[in-house]
Amino acid sequence: MKTIQNKINATYLPLIITVPILILILFNIAFRYIMVENTRQDHDNAMEMIQLLIREQITQMNFRENPAGSDNLRAFLEGLNRSVRITKRTQNTEILLINPLGNLIYPQDASESILPEDFINEILADVQTNKDMESSEKNYNGDAYIISYKSLKSNPLRSDQNVLVFISPLDAMEGIVGQLNLLLIGIVVATILLGFIISIKVSKEISKPIAKASDYARSIAKGQWSNIQESGRSREIQSLYDSLNHMSKKLKEKNDHQNRYFENISHDLRTPLMSIQGYAEGIEKNIFKDQVTAAQIIKNESIRLKSFVDQLLTLSKFENHYEISNPEIISIKEELDRIMVRYRGLTKDNKIEIILDCPDDLKIYLDLKVFETIISNILTNAIHYGQRLVTIHAYEDHTHIHIEVHDDGPGIEKDLIEKLFQRFEKGPSGNFGLGLAIVSSAMSAIDGRVSLVNKGVGACFKLSFKKNN
Repeated sequence: MKTIQNKINATYLPLIITVPILILILFNIAFRYIMVENTRQDHDNAMEMIQLLIREQITQMNFRENPAGSDNLRAFLEGLNRSVRITKRTQNTEILLINPLGNLIYPQDASESILPEDFINEILADVQTNKDMESSEKNYNGDAYIISYKSLKSNPLRSDQNVLVFISPLDAMEGIVGQLNLLLIGIVVATILLGFIISIKVSKEISKPIAKASDYARSIAKGQWSNIQESGRSREIQSLYDSLNHMSKKLKEKNDHQNRYFENISHDLRTPLMSIQGYAEGIEKNIFKDQVTAAQIIKNESIRLKSFVDQLLTLSKFENHYEISNPEIISIKEELDRIMVRYRGLTKDNKIEIILDCPDDLKIYLDLKVFETIISNILTNAIHYGQRLVTIHAYEDHTHIHIEVHDDGPGIEKDLIEKLFQRFEKGPSGNFGLGLAIVSSAMSAIDGRVSLVNKGVGACFKLSFKKNN
């Protein structure tokens, strides 16, 4: 599998190479087209000017009767030709003046031109047959020329006309293009090298922090909880580092919590198991004279052990995304009365009175077992710490149904309030420290809230259930 750096380089390096070369090719095509069009435009402009200068002379000359006039015209055209050749695009341009019969007026003979004689003869043949009388490109012996034609009517009363021809070789233009190409090739090579360097640098900038994050993730998997100290060079990389650091912190907390969890389980299991083992061995060896009392202790410890295991299973169920499977409409007052009856023996032994304040028509749509589990654990805690009185107050607002359970006990220490809903966190005389953790997990499973405050005398637990769960 390719690395990110190799993938970036494999994607962009061909692009970095191809684009400049493509630009160079397109430039050559476009530049040549522009140069040819500009040369043609130069021809047209020069022809417009020249035809005004020579038309009057042509109409007034009779070349057969006045050879000197013909010489003067040729000298005039020679001067014009030299003027035209001054510009770079029209360098080495040749001017031809052809009479209506297809014969040369200027130069006097094809051999006097700087152009090949055969090439001029081809042009004369084209003019005689009225062929290619528009601006065009023509190749001769591998050389390219731009040829422009202009008709010069010597006499308005006659249909025949002289033809002015401009012939410009493209070799000067090719020289310009060649020089520019050398410059562009240098630029292209420099661009490719620069692009290659930038691509390598950028790919390293991207892949290096990801590789670092990957190494850090592997160290977390090995149980090494150190944080990434350096800052990322981009917002996304910094977010990745922060997420990994946060994950490391949470996993460490979970690992520590799990270690404490097993330590607490081991401790809470060991005590009743050792008691059961001790009394069982005493009965086996006939140490105890009152074996009934010993058997009763074994029974009580077994019940306590079973209660502990049941609480662990209940907590595990809610912590593993328990789904409400059997919701129903519950009359809160009837259900609270039923639970209070169940606790009557415990309240009698502790000399505690439970007072219920709940509207008769207050109802909630919820799984009955979940509701019983929550109320039973809260009520058990209140009876355990209460001295003479436990009050249950149920009411509703627009969005929630609230149940407050208030005891008149010593209250909860401030340092313990925030931790009391965690597993195995318990008050000075608590049992297993699982009841309130079960309540917290169950309320989270049904999208409810539980809170605890010291209210006057004693502690007050407030349960808030969303309506229409």
